[in-house]
Amino acid sequence: MTSESEAAMSQGSAISTSLINPPPIFKKYFNDQDRYISIQHQTYDKNHRIRTIVRNSISQAPQCPARPAIR
Repeated sequence: MTSESEAAMSQGSAISTSLINPPPIFKKYFNDQDRYISIQHQTYDKNHRIRTIVRNSISQAPQCPARPAIR
C-alpha cells in the first residue's frame, strides 16, 4: 500500500505532467502560435467588416460631378 505522501507525490506528478504535455483536445489553448493566429484572424475579420462598411457607404454616397466615382 502506498502512504499518503507517496499518493500526494504521484498525484502532483500527474498534474504537472498534464500541464507540461496537455491532452490533444486542449493543446490549442496552450499553444502561443495558435493564440497569435486566432488573434490575427479576429483582427482581419474586424478590419474586413469595417472596410466593407466604408466601401458600401462610399459607393452609396452621392458623387461630386467634378470627381470621378470611387471604386
